[in-house]
Amino acid sequence: MKNPSPRDLRNAVVISVLLTAIVVLALFDPSCRRDPNTDPPGPTRLSPNH
Repeated sequence: MKNPSPRDLRNAVVISVLLTAIVVLALFDPSCRRDPNTDPPGPTRLSPNH
């Protein structure tokens, strides 16, 4: 296997930095978080009075 050229190395670094930035932004995005005060998702059961 040949050694990567400086251009290939720079491209790999740029791609890894972009991917890392996207992951960090996704983790800190408040729209991805659930509100702890809400009911958990799942099937709901009706009370016997309904």
